[in-house]
Amino acid sequence: MLESIRCFKLISRSSSYGCIASLSGSHVHARRTDNASGMLADSFANQIFPRLSSSKRRLLEISRRQFSSQVRDTSRDPVSHQIQLDFFGEPVTFLSASSTDHTTNAMAALDGFLLAVVSKGKTCTDGGEEAGLHIKSIHSAAVSWAELLRHATTWSGEPSVANGKAAPLLAHVAVAPILAGAGVAYVKHLDSLLSHAKPAAPGLPVIQMIDLAASAVARKDDDCLNRRERLHLEALEALLQDDHSTALAIILRILRLCPGDTLALSLAMDLSQTTGDKDAALRAAGTVSQYWHERRGGMIRPAMPGHSLASSLMALGLAVGGRHEEAEQIAANALKQGKSVAGGIATWAQAHVFDASGRVSEGISALANFDGVANYMGSGLFHFDCRLGGYGARFHLDREERGRGMSKALRLYEENFDRVLDYSGFAQGRPWQRPVHKAPLPWSEVTSIAEGDKPKSLFDKLFRNDEEIKEQEMQFEIITKQSNSPSLHIDNLDPSVEDILTWIPPTPMFLTEATMLLMRFTLNGTISRKHPRWDNLRKAWEATLSIQKKYSTSLSFCPIASVAASLLLPPTETGGDAVGNGAFGQGLFMLGEKLQLGNWAVVESDEETGALAQITADREPDFWLPVLPGESQNDWKLITDSLATAIDGVDCTNRKDAVFDHSLQFRAWTFDARPILEHAIVYAACKAGDIESLCLARSICSQGVTIRSNSPEEWWRYSIVLGLLGDEVASENALNNSINLGGGQGARAA
Repeated sequence: MLESIRCFKLISRSSSYGCIASLSGSHVHARRTDNASGMLADSFANQIFPRLSSSKRRLLEISRRQFSSQVRDTSRDPVSHQIQLDFFGEPVTFLSASSTDHTTNAMAALDGFLLAVVSKGKTCTDGGEEAGLHIKSIHSAAVSWAELLRHATTWSGEPSVANGKAAPLLAHVAVAPILAGAGVAYVKHLDSLLSHAKPAAPGLPVIQMIDLAASAVARKDDDCLNRRERLHLEALEALLQDDHSTALAIILRILRLCPGDTLALSLAMDLSQTTGDKDAALRAAGTVSQYWHERRGGMIRPAMPGHSLASSLMALGLAVGGRHEEAEQIAANALKQGKSVAGGIATWAQAHVFDASGRVSEGISALANFDGVANYMGSGLFHFDCRLGGYGARFHLDREERGRGMSKALRLYEENFDRVLDYSGFAQGRPWQRPVHKAPLPWSEVTSIAEGDKPKSLFDKLFRNDEEIKEQEMQFEIITKQSNSPSLHIDNLDPSVEDILTWIPPTPMFLTEATMLLMRFTLNGTISRKHPRWDNLRKAWEATLSIQKKYSTSLSFCPIASVAASLLLPPTETGGDAVGNGAFGQGLFMLGEKLQLGNWAVVESDEETGALAQITADREPDFWLPVLPGESQNDWKLITDSLATAIDGVDCTNRKDAVFDHSLQFRAWTFDARPILEHAIVYAACKAGDIESLCLARSICSQGVTIRSNSPEEWWRYSIVLGLLGDEVASENALNNSINLGGGQGARAA
């Protein structure tokens, strides 16, 4: 009886076609495939159904009639199909699966990685601590990811084979999230590393994610799949072509049909960030908001499983779309109800809320201090926790004194970005061609006390003889974080899938975050423009572009990555010339050349991580001052006009034909693009020094101190611009506001 009630709850809460199959009298299996499934349906029909109220019976009958046309009766087929329900109650079809095929383990793997995708790895806990907590988090996600890939390979049938076994949604869940954030070339590079790993099972080929995705897409027209599954496979097909905008449009259609599809909601947020579409993120959140609000539960009825995860994703979409008050409330409730699973996504939403209003202290607390870091620690899927650590560094920069003292923001950069660039070989411009690391092992301590031994007193421990000490040492096995750690022994390395997925290379979005943060460091005065980190980042972008070129693709699917890379490399190579009319990418490239970033790294003894021997701001006191009149001033003016195209939508570089064009405005999430949309333009305008450029800078700063009035850095930059315009009193007042809001107070926080 309890099982029957549970089945009814799963059926009634699902938002997808095919979930009423077990009630409609068809022989499509739901959750179990033996005779018990038939007994379960009969039990519901004979015992539970008559006890329902007339309105509920009428509603159930309407639902049965609505979906009966969508669910095919497979009782007459020579080979039947199984329909299982995932953690969120959505159907997963196993094609040509007989009653003897066990799908339980495959569904367990699917549920595990599905939760990892939606929570950004927060739900995974099986990683090893040997290499540190950051690696433990990504190793935990890698274990779940590898398990699903193995089952997806096992269930990846050949479409040309009649009645071949297949479960297309397994491959979609395993591959679509990384395609959405990193693109086809990145996944093909991972496949080249996976080709050195062991096969999923004896007799099966090695795991290749692109082949899995292609095999799943070939099944997208199968009549046995429901509408939701076919739409997911259509989105996967678009992702295989690096057509992220089309994939996003399809995902939004899925959310309209199935508002309870949490996987689609998560993919919508990832795709909207990749394409820079803030409106799509807001539409996705609004589409499903009431569905999840109605299932929030109460004192008697618990909330629907996964409610905190869905609420966090809704809060993110609302925050990105400008609905900050509603987003903050939803994110706070999600943290209160499900911090252990939704902490990463909820903190992501809070970061956008705090940044939009300049609430620096709260941003530091949520993303850089221990109490806030604990909320997203463990969200290591695709280096997500490292990116949130970069957000924390941005908030710290708002309060740190300009290039003076020890920088905690710089330490956060080293901890979250330098580490990944170094181990992947991207900092040296030499990405791995084959795996070179093992997955970390967990800390272990074996204490076997021999029979008859008794605990020693303090006196015995202090004065026991050498034989007792030797015996005690032999009873312990401690895996330490030293050079002799077992996972560092790579002689005759036979890598597993977990080894490769634990040490994945940086994604284009990861490099974009690193570039934005390093740009802030340079304009802030924390590091000089000749710092070696710029050279490491240039080599990392070169390695990424070489991978893109190897597989005949580009970064055009991610506009913000294209323009960020243009700071260090020509836009014709990065794809920055295809963003708008190319003026924005060209302006960033000229800015990088003027600052001599990347190719001009000079290793200096005073630029080590930590305290600087000489203050960077003192070494270049004219860093923000206009250049002397001449040819260089015209160059800075051209840079300013080129960058302003992304904000105004008017190409001022060609003043004769300057007309407004909406397509020229750069589309990106505000928090992600601020370093190049605002900071870079204001700096270039100050270097140009002409009245028109300075007025542009003043308008940007005026908007900044109005909307983000609590940000010390906004007031600091505003004081510089006002000083260059000759308004000394207003400049002094703006500087005092910056100090009063905490500017410079973070200088000594090492």
